[in-house]
Amino acid sequence: MKKGGFLIVFSFVVLIGNCQSSFEITINRPLYDYSHSSIEVNNIYYTMGILRDSNDNANGTIVKYDNESNLFIKEIIKNDSSTALNFGIEKTNNNILVFGWMQDTSLLFYLYVCELTADLEIVMEKYHYIIPDDYDYIAIYDMVINEDNHVVFAGHFDDYGGSSSNCFVLVELDSEGNLINYNYEENVFYDGEQSADLVLKNDGTGYYYFGGGSYKWVEFNNNLEYINGGFFFDPSHHIGYHISAKYLSNGNLMFAGMTSSDSSLYDLHIPIGKT
Repeated sequence: MKKGGFLIVFSFVVLIGNCQSSFEITINRPLYDYSHSSIEVNNIYYTMGILRDSNDNANGTIVKYDNESNLFIKEIIKNDSSTALNFGIEKTNNNILVFGWMQDTSLLFYLYVCELTADLEIVMEKYHYIIPDDYDYIAIYDMVINEDNHVVFAGHFDDYGGSSSNCFVLVELDSEGNLINYNYEENVFYDGEQSADLVLKNDGTGYYYFGGGSYKWVEFNNNLEYINGGFFFDPSHHIGYHISAKYLSNGNLMFAGMTSSDSSLYDLHIPIGKT
């Protein structure tokens, strides 16, 4: 497989009083690497993603850095497995809990959880196999923290054939990385999408999931059970990416994302709807 250059850029804006400062750190390697998300803990930043070795094996990676250009890279290297890191949170003991996937030599995919100290020393690892029959792997696209201080992920199960055997999945873990619950919806209409946003309902009764590529929304209760779904943009619009949904002070939801209509003109849509 031909490998092209790939550039990872971390850019942050920091507000201090009435002043604003920003900094940028760039990692440039000739491999297919990527970053997925970042968190800030006590003015230290952690970015989760993947670095690949010379054999194209994926190693889940967390990058620690600050605005003084101090940088430390921790790769989770396993001789018999590939890993990826998607999200992370700070624990009450000041450790970092990160989440992603792990694939073993039998090509089985697991939900991967790892706890690290602030110095990125591994304290604990957990693996949860939740993939049902007829599916091969799991992808994680977004997360929220619910009112029980549990982590809830949205993503999908898929198969290697790339057929219609796709489905939406929600997974709930506690703050120690233990599996609490998961559920999946076997309906291509509600297939998980990478450019999406998972939102905790403001009344605490469940979740909304907004697909950026399809303009489809799905509503789930706190047991991760499907309630309702539909389109939040007119179906004639398509090719939307990186949707963002936020609650306004009046309780309505605002969405922002790029769309293109049948005229192939791209635009920015910001609809506001009642929940």
